[in-house]
Amino acid sequence: MKPSKLLEEIVKGAKTPEELAELNRRLFFLTNLIDDINRADNLNEIVSNTLKEIAGYYGAFCSISLDYNEKSYAFGFEESEGRISNEAKQAADEAKKELYLLSLVASGKPATICGPIPSDSRIYNFIIPIQKENEGKKNVHGILQIARENQGYSDIEIEIIYRAARALGTAIGGCYSELEAATDYLTRIKSRRKFMDRLLMWKNECDRYNEPMHLIMTDIDNFKEINDVYGHNAGDVALKGFAEILIDAKRNVKLHDICRWAGDEFMAVVLGGSDKQAYETAEDIRKQVEMNGFGYFKGDITKGTISAGVCRYEPHVDGVAPLKEFIDKTDQALYHAKEQKNKVFFG
Repeated sequence: MKPSKLLEEIVKGAKTPEELAELNRRLFFLTNLIDDINRADNLNEIVSNTLKEIAGYYGAFCSISLDYNEKSYAFGFEESEGRISNEAKQAADEAKKELYLLSLVASGKPATICGPIPSDSRIYNFIIPIQKENEGKKNVHGILQIARENQGYSDIEIEIIYRAARALGTAIGGCYSELEAATDYLTRIKSRRKFMDRLLMWKNECDRYNEPMHLIMTDIDNFKEINDVYGHNAGDVALKGFAEILIDAKRNVKLHDICRWAGDEFMAVVLGGSDKQAYETAEDIRKQVEMNGFGYFKGDITKGTISAGVCRYEPHVDGVAPLKEFIDKTDQALYHAKEQKNKVFFG
């Protein structure tokens, strides 16, 4: 029987006022859960709200594993009374891995596991794929798992899990669509469009609080030669490798945000700080590329260098100057750096 039809049958089967009251309580939980999923503003909020509510309701261990851009992310939450042991979690996790592989390769009908785990009959697992149907195709985003000890799952509990997973699939699929629009397809850092939105916001903040801001525009030297000599796959390695260097600098709070600007050009913003600090940040990145290259291609390091232009935006000097002028000045600084190559130029 399909989950969508199951609910009606369960409600019809209520024989006593107590059973009907219990069903109403469960339906109230389901309604609130789906409302919370739909109201959430971002992926983290969707996942954290779902985990806490389901784990608390079922008195169980609950986890969500997502697959995005060839990377896996796992989130887990255990009901506060701790009714499931570490050994049980491990057993549940093994079953989850098996299902995850099955669900990703299944053709249109991802597998569902519901019942005791073979390696530990005390643990009752319920695992269902999180998916979104789009134009007749089912995109599997990950899995929702609930595991608890010494207690199976009633029909109404199964129905709730099905419906929660369906709501999750729709909400998470929407988040992924937004991420795709804001992310460069190759390097997985911000797209130019998204970066421009943030840059305008930062410019307005600098105008308001009279604080400086610096832009760093970089370009991979002789990038065409990398493509011509080693092939476009090597060029992709260089682009992704340089993006990772920028990501690392952002992680270490040297850069506040980054994007792929165009082709082999990248842009980064530094908030606050002096001209010297911004210049040294760009110089550190240049030296890192010069020493370590961009990454491995066919077993060898993809060698290369970059050039960078650095420019300062100061509200009390530039006033209400358009953002385009600030970017053009940075681009001109990069032009001067590329005249020598493997240089940083402050404009």
